[in-house]
This record gives sequence, structure tokens and C-alpha cells, in this order.
Amino acid sequence: MPKIIISFNNKKLKKYLLSYPAESFKYIYADDNKDEHFIKFLHERGDIEIEEINYDNQFRECFCKEYIDLIGKLGARYDSIYWWVTFVSSKNRFASRLVNNLSFLYSIADSIKRYKDCNILIITSDNSVLFALKKYLKERNIKFISFENGIFQLICHATDILKSFLSATIFIFRIWKRIYISRIYLRKTLKESIKNKSYYVIKTFIYDTSFDASGNYHDSFFGILPEYVKEKKETLILGDILGNYRKCIANIQNNHTFLIVPLEYLISYIDPIKAVLRTFINKITIKKEVKFLDFEVSGIINAEISGDYKKGSPFLQYLQYSCIKNLLKLVKLETFVLTHENNPWERMCILALRQYFPATIIVGYQHTVVPQASANMFISEFEKDVVPLPDKILTVGNIPKRIMERYGFYRKGQIEESCALRFEYLFKIPNAKRSKTGQILVVLEGIFEVYKLVNYVLEELKDAKDLKIKIRTHPVLPLDSFRHKIVYKTEDLPNVSFSNNTTVKSDVEASDIVIYWGSTVALEALMMGKPVIHFDMQTILSYDPLFENKHMKWKVVSKDKLINTVQEIYNMEDAVFYKEQELAKKYLDSYFYSINEEALSKFIN
Repeated sequence: MPKIIISFNNKKLKKYLLSYPAESFKYIYADDNKDEHFIKFLHERGDIEIEEINYDNQFRECFCKEYIDLIGKLGARYDSIYWWVTFVSSKNRFASRLVNNLSFLYSIADSIKRYKDCNILIITSDNSVLFALKKYLKERNIKFISFENGIFQLICHATDILKSFLSATIFIFRIWKRIYISRIYLRKTLKESIKNKSYYVIKTFIYDTSFDASGNYHDSFFGILPEYVKEKKETLILGDILGNYRKCIANIQNNHTFLIVPLEYLISYIDPIKAVLRTFINKITIKKEVKFLDFEVSGIINAEISGDYKKGSPFLQYLQYSCIKNLLKLVKLETFVLTHENNPWERMCILALRQYFPATIIVGYQHTVVPQASANMFISEFEKDVVPLPDKILTVGNIPKRIMERYGFYRKGQIEESCALRFEYLFKIPNAKRSKTGQILVVLEGIFEVYKLVNYVLEELKDAKDLKIKIRTHPVLPLDSFRHKIVYKTEDLPNVSFSNNTTVKSDVEASDIVIYWGSTVALEALMMGKPVIHFDMQTILSYDPLFENKHMKWKVVSKDKLINTVQEIYNMEDAVFYKEQELAKKYLDSYFYSINEEALSKFIN
């Protein structure tokens, strides 16, 4: 009878396998960070990894809806500030691993069905996934062997609690430091500048690059909107600083273009302590059974919420609520504009405004792309009446609006098309002439899993001497963050290089073809007339920001020969190439609307 072995403990599993060398297994490694030494051991035994499932579009659509509804039902059940403060409630794919773990669970169960006549190893270090899987198998009377280390799991649980308290302590001292710096630099300036009157507030994010050499402010998310609004309204920029804090505060002090107030300037020294205590005391714990497809997943959801606390995220999100509350003690808000991605900090601002100054008009701006994996952009019918949302949501164009309405239950008329404020430069660039220089650009997202794309490209193209591969890393994820996962020494590959502080525009212009997984650079490349290749990692939801577009785009998976796709692009007849370029541009003209008076006026009227 075939065996199913579930392991949380590779040491015990290895000991077992060494005792039964004649037994061969198919294995599933349900972790993002895999133990390469253990995988090598399995391969030397002759064990074979079960290939990732190639999900079709119909299943992805179904899974997406089920996931959105899962979170929507929980939102309706736990509607409170302490639910909306979590990244679980927002479905942010960068901050929450819930959809990954649900995907792992489904894939494992599906593999057990497909390989029911084979010995199967299931390896995972996530205790919540392991627990949900065991419960699923027991309910179906499927026998399995489980290698666990109970003491180790207890230690891990205790460590997680300690990490949460440590995160809370670090959070408090970090915010105190920022409060002190902001007041030392800005107290005198802002005390004179902030008047007790109505403001048009733009809540945004500030980087080191948000100021030029002359001290002028340029918004990375809203483009020319601050300049446009300033001519018509009393304008206040509420800045969440993501760059070097002291440097950005000094730039704010020296700027003469806008009234800019950093969040921490509005925070009291007691506020971070209140944020920690209130979120800890009122932490949401799922106590009733929660079903997702055929699985009971309350444990996985609770583990994800606890992971949020371990990272200190809820404290920081709650602080946004305190910030808006304190701001309203100083001024009145006529209009409040913020990015719209349904993130916890947005919801905290909206909750505070609704409670303390409900007359404020709240405008959310969908400022970037909307792939299927952006489940945070989609509202379930179960939560639509309780989730904190802006009064209206302005999109960069028609296609994001259509995608949001297709997957989400927004109020009729709540979403309007506006313009692509962040991508103004793209409308000034004519379609590039076709080039065949052998320059291939690989653009990466700020997500650790991008190492898989790099490994795939290097494996496929490392010996293509007529091609030059340039890899552009994301600012939030430098090469050193994932270099240890790259299977080749790039310094030994003469046809491989890394982008060195050049602009996206210059890198794309110098390339013939752009390869991507989920980067928005793909749209910029397509806008410039460059063909793009999407590497589909077979994730259960598509990360492709161009998932609906079929023109000037090719798709590959890990089993495909990338060189064949590259040659197919190079071998296209010019007439076909330019026709595809034209059709892709037409698609993007609906995705990104150009900036004009009518579009800008929607942010005010």
C-alpha cells in the first residue's frame, strides 16, 4: 500500500529514508525557502519532485473568487478596526502569505489524488499548513505518517510570541526617534505654516528622490497633481517617509514648494504605546471553523495574523489612525486623497476620517497596474457594506476599472477613470524602431521569489553567446538579498550583467526584448514598443500585469526553451512585428490614460 509521509522535521525524515533505501518517493516541497542540501539528498536517492500544477485560466478565476469571498466573509464577521488593521484583511500579496499557503494546501491535496498509487513525501516547515493537511486527510480516512518535533514546535511558538513583543518594543523606540527628529527639524516651521482652516490633503510616500537639488518636491505617486491642486486649494502633503528619515526631514525643512507634514510630527509619544496595547489586547483570533474549498483553514488564517504581529505590522498600521485623528485637531479637511490598494493604512485613515470628520470627501487613486494576483483590489460582496472605502476611486484608465469591477463588488459609479499620473513620460515616447542587437533585459519585482526567474533565464540563455543579458533588480530587493539562491556565478558568465543605477527608460530603450514576472516595467516596455516575455511561475493567481493582453507578449514556463521564444521574436516579419506593436499600443492606450484638464479635475470635483 502506498505511503504518505508528512514531515516538519527533515532530520527525522532523512533518518527514516536511510533506513528504507529501497523505497522511492515522489515529493512535494511546500516551502518558498527550500533546503537545497536535503533536496540533493532526495535526488541522489532517486526521489522525484512532483511538478507544479499548470493551472488554467478557468481554475485561477475560480480560486480568485473563492479567496476574495473567504476574506469577505471574515470581514463581515469581524468588522472592527482590529480586523482592518491586518494584512490578512487586505489580501496584499506582498505582505500576506495567506494565498500562498492556501495554494500549497490545495496543490498538495490535488497531488495526493493524482498520485494515489505512489509513495508521497510532503515537506513543509509551516505548521499551520501541516495541521490543516492532516485534518483534511483524517476526514477522508487517508492514512499517513507524520514526522514532527513537538518540543521544537513549542519552542517556535514561544519564539513567535517573544518576537511579537520584541517587534513592539523596537516599534515604540523607532517611532519615538522619528517623533523627536521631526519636531527638532520642523516644529518652528510647521507651527507657523499650519493654519486652522480647511485643506486639500494628499497622503503620499516620500523617498530620498522626492526632492531635487534645489529642494523642490516631486511626488512619486501623484505626479503633477499637487501642483495642479495648489493653484486652486489650500494644499497639505501628508508624508509617509520611506527613504532615509533624517535626510527626508531635512529636505522637507528646506523645501519651499509645499506644506509637507510627516506622519510622525502629528504623533504623540504616548500614541505608539496605545497602538501596541490596543492591537495586542484586541487581536483577532478565528475561533469558529472556516472552510475554504474542502479545507478547514482557521489555523492557517490565525497563523498569518500572528505573523503580522511578529513583524510589528498592526502597530504601525494603527498609528495611521492616530495620525489622522491628531491632524483633525489642528485643521479641517475638505478633501483627502490617498493611494487606493485597500491596504491597512488606507483603511485606518478612512476609519478616522469617517469617525472624526465625516464631511471630508475621500478620494482613492489606483495608481498602478492590476494583475489578477492583486486580490487586495477586489472587494467581496460579503464585505462590501462594511469595508472602509473612499467615496470615489479614480483609476489610471479604463482597463484597471474594468478589472476591478469584474472581480470586485464596488458600488455602482464608485470607480471612475482618470489618468496615469505616475507615467506621464510614457506618453511623450514614440514607438521604438525594431532592434536586433541581442540585448535582453530581465526586470525583477521586489519579491524574494524573483530568484526563480533569474535562475530560469540563466539556465536557458547562459550559453547564447550572441545575446547579452542585463538584469535589473528592484530598489527594495537588491541582488545581495537573493544572491545565495542563484545557481550560477554571474561573474563567470561574460554575457550577463546587472543594471547599474540607470533609469528604467534607458534600460528598456537599450534592449530588444524585456523578460518579466510581475513587474510594471512590462507595461512601460510595451508602451515603448518593445516585445515582452512573461515568465509564468505557475502561481495559483496570475502575477502578470498584462494578463489580459495578447499582443506583443509571449509566455513561458520553467519547462519551455526560452531561446526558442527569443528566436521566434527575432524571426518575426517586420510587417507582423509592427502590427502587433500597434495592437499592443492600442491596449495600453485604454490601460493608461494621458493627463489632461478633464482627468485632473476629477480629483477636485
